[in-house]
Amino acid sequence: MNKAAIFTTISLAAMLAGCARWEPETNPVELTQACPGKRAPVVGEGPELPVRATYNFVIEGVSDADLKAFLANLKSNGFSLVPMMFNLNGKDTLFANGPAVLGSQSGVDAEFNLACRTALGDVYLTHVRFNSADADGPTRVR
Repeated sequence: MNKAAIFTTISLAAMLAGCARWEPETNPVELTQACPGKRAPVVGEGPELPVRATYNFVIEGVSDADLKAFLANLKSNGFSLVPMMFNLNGKDTLFANGPAVLGSQSGVDAEFNLACRTALGDVYLTHVRFNSADADGPTRVR
């Protein structure tokens, strides 16, 4: 096996193992799939934590059965759905608030992975916004 093939194999394995941190997009948002194979964005430690996450799921072109299963899965995992559909860059999307206030990067990672598992069928996670859990604190978008 040549060096390029070995490097490619190792890089792909590292991404699939979750070694690569995902960088959510900023404007203009292209709605790129965030998972599988990616880890949660880095959220700074210290006074800006704890945070609460808001997840954006793309549901464009999803079958009724997949949408129904996704919504049931979302609810059963403690996420609260924002009761409004948004069209971002020509795709229908839904936002959901995470089930917990997060106080550490490991908590952020665990909830991100839960959001990835919540997205069923053709539904996919495309963005996460972290808001300070303190109403007077700053907003973090990663």
